[in-house]
Amino acid sequence: HDLRGHCHAPDTPEWTAGKIIADLKVVLDSLDKDRISAVHLYGHSIGGFVCIGMSHSRYDGWWKEKLGTIILESPMTVYSPIMNELTSSVPFLRPLIEKMAIKGFNLIHPDAGGLKWKDVDVPHWGMPQVPTLILQAANDKRLGLVHYDALLSNWIEKVELETHLIQSLSHSNNRINEERDRLLMKWIENRI
Repeated sequence: HDLRGHCHAPDTPEWTAGKIIADLKVVLDSLDKDRISAVHLYGHSIGGFVCIGMSHSRYDGWWKEKLGTIILESPMTVYSPIMNELTSSVPFLRPLIEKMAIKGFNLIHPDAGGLKWKDVDVPHWGMPQVPTLILQAANDKRLGLVHYDALLSNWIEKVELETHLIQSLSHSNNRINEERDRLLMKWIENRI
């Protein structure tokens, strides 16, 4: 589905990954779960952050028992580097801005249980517990490799993982990428 404020979805003043997860839960809860044998999640950029969050214990739903695989394309996994980027001209304000951001998030999401700043980075945000494919733009000019590295450095060894650094893939504007599409199809075909 389109994330709030993206593509065809309307904008919203309360745009958080938690709100996106709530939206996705509404979509999943509208489906006839008895007719669904498995749920597979595919997330690009912030969508990857949402997919990772969907696997966290703080979010429940019937689909968690049927979660089959997760595919992450150049995923965002940690907010800390983004906060560093946003506060690079005023680094002395970062602690205050982080505190305000978490206070705002907890006001918007009182059911989240009082998140702290560490909770918006993997592994505290969540980690996939099902077979996962990561298709990472090798030269990601938007997020770089820090998000990819954070995910890999926290990976749970018992969870199946396949990763690919793709030279021909950029962070965005790659609706068609032959290398990515070939790797994706091969991974899916190996699970059918």
